Order: sequence, then C-alpha cells, then structure tokens
Amino acid sequence: MRNSTALFALYIESSDRMANATRTLTFLLENLPGISIIIIEVGRPKLMELVRKLNSDHDERIDYEFIPDENPIFHRTKYLNIGLRKGSQQQQGESLLASRGDAFPLLDPSKRRTNERVLCTQEDRAHGRIQRKFSRREANGGMSRTNLVIVAAGDHSLHLEWFFAERSFDLWVIYYGEREEVRSKYESSCDRFFVEKGLKYEILRKVLTKVGDDVLNAYRNVWLPDDDIEMYYGQESVDTMFKVVEETGADIFQPAIGNVLTHPRAVQHFYSSGWSGSLLLKNALYHTVTKVEIMMHGFGNHTFVPVFMRALRDYPDLKAGWGLEDVLREYLKEAKRENGLTVVLDCVPAIHTKAVSEHSGLHAIGLNELVKIPKDIYKPQEILEVFMDQNRSTNEEIRMC
Repeated sequence: MRNSTALFALYIESSDRMANATRTLTFLLENLPGISIIIIEVGRPKLMELVRKLNSDHDERIDYEFIPDENPIFHRTKYLNIGLRKGSQQQQGESLLASRGDAFPLLDPSKRRTNERVLCTQEDRAHGRIQRKFSRREANGGMSRTNLVIVAAGDHSLHLEWFFAERSFDLWVIYYGEREEVRSKYESSCDRFFVEKGLKYEILRKVLTKVGDDVLNAYRNVWLPDDDIEMYYGQESVDTMFKVVEETGADIFQPAIGNVLTHPRAVQHFYSSGWSGSLLLKNALYHTVTKVEIMMHGFGNHTFVPVFMRALRDYPDLKAGWGLEDVLREYLKEAKRENGLTVVLDCVPAIHTKAVSEHSGLHAIGLNELVKIPKDIYKPQEILEVFMDQNRSTNEEIRMC
C-alpha cells in the first residue's frame, strides 16, 4: 500500500459517524506507513480538530478540505469527484483509493480522468474529438451498444456524471431547459441530443415517436431516470445495473431508492406514498415486485417498444405519467404471455435528490391524469421475493437498510 492515497468524502451527522471516521483514519495512518489521505468534509466542520491531531502525530499525511453545504442531501459522487481532481496531482504510478461506504475500490490511475465529472476539455470540443472519443462503437470489435439511457434534462440535471468513455450504454439527452450555455454543455456530452419543451412523458412521446421503433428496437435494455437521480456508488453503477438486468433476466426494473444511506431520518420525504416496495432492502442483491415507480424505471429483454412505447401511444394525454405503472404491468403480461419479471436492484441504490412535494403543480397534473387510467387494472405495489447477497448473512431479518 505504499505510494497510495485514500480518498474520503464525508458528512458527519452523528456521533457514530464521527467515531467510525476516527477509527478508520487512525487505523490507516498507524498501519499503512506509506499511505496519504484526502478528506473532503461537507456540511459542518466536525473533523478539523481530529485532522490537526492526526497530522501532528503522522507527518502531515492528511490533505483536508472543508466545503460548506446546507443541502440535506449528501451528494457523495460530486464530492468524490472533487477529491479525485485533487488526487490527480499525485505522481504517476500512485494508486488512489476512493471511499464509498465501507469499501475502498481501487481506481486505476491511468483511467482517473474518466472518473471526473468534467469529462472533456474545451480543446476536445473545439477540434471535434469528442465525437470520436465517445462514439457509439465500443473498443471491443466495434460492436454497437445494446443498452440505452434516456434523460429528460433540465438546467440542473445530474446526468453528466454518467457520460464517460468506457461505458456499456448510449446516452440520449432531451433538453427542456432555458440556458444556452447549459444546452451547449449537454449537447457535447451525450450520444444523441434533442430539444423539446414539456413534462417528461410528453417530451418522451414527441421525441421517441420521431426516432421510430426500428431504432429503439436495436437496444435490448433501456433506462429512463429522472434528472434529479444520483447513483450512490457513482458512474460505474449504471454499467453494473445493466449487467444485473442481464443476469436476472428482468423485463422491467429500477435501482432501489437508497436515500436511507444519505438522509436516514427523512427517507419518507423522498418517495411517494405507496411505493415503499422500491426502497433499499438490507443485505439484498435485488427483490422482485409487482410494479416499479416511473421515477427511474427501465425495460429489459427488448420490452421497451411493445410495453412502454405502446403505453405512450395508447395514452396520448399523459404528461406526468401518473398511473402508467399499472398500464405497463398489464402490457408486459400481454407481451410476455405471463407476468414477466419486475425487479428492484438493491445492489445499485440511487438517491432521489429532491423531496417529493404534494403541493406542486406537477402533483396536481398527476392527480388529474390518474382518472384516465382504468380503475380495474390498479393493484398496489407488493414485494414478491428477496434475493440475498451471498457474501452477507442470510439469517439476518430482512428490513429497510
């Protein structure tokens, strides 16, 4: 572990978190004499005194930065990226260990740039190299990607962290914002770019109808996250998600809602009533459900066109998409001539970064749309079966993480 750097992005909100940070930092410094540490602390400065003491005892091996942030949601990926940029100043050949939860996945220093939020330079764009760098062809035999992510993105979308060179999916962006500089940034950071105004399902209908079923059918798996979704374990989670979809044979899927990991005392504010079956389950790899919520649902096994596109056409007045989940469940039954497999992926939790509001204009539109869905197809969301992580205890009671 010599010539290595450990990276922590930390939000200390409890005495337990403080105790864990103290034990971990002390252990690393006392047992790994060649390691340096980068700490990005967010929220309130709880670690300053500890860092001063540890630096005094261990030859100033901690590079500490405090960033004030009053947002109740801890955007771990954002601050890890800040730390990665600090770490990129290390000498070539050093290793960088990025802390996510209890693990320290090793990041190859030669690929460190692809883990940064800023993924291409102005010079790249000026010379047109961005199109070649992020082409639809992968290095492995020039095969077209069979996974697709489509984001309806406003001016504050979080999707940029998913656009990196070595990925298994294409990224399409439908921009509905107002700022020219944001539009330019998004257009240079995706595989296909569209501009349209309206609510999510309204603009999806307009754009995808023009694209056509033949193009969409070329993709085996399609994911439709809202633009305020952040993957807890970072950009690699999207690739992992598609791999698990393939392994499970999921027809409809979503990442588990993992806000318990970032804001454990206010989880109820970040998902809608009736959708607790989409919450992260402790020690689970994934769990099957009767339906998933449209906030970040996806489609596997070439079900996107016969299920989702059919629903968009059959319900042309839906703009917010409320009630669409039950329609999709029924159409999946018809397409598969069976119930199909609907999965919540606990191994790749996602953070809903905006609290759900019951007093917004979108909420009112959604309630009006619900009356257009046949009442006889409504069924509440239920958890059917839980598949545990074999690397963890299976005797522990299954509960929310």
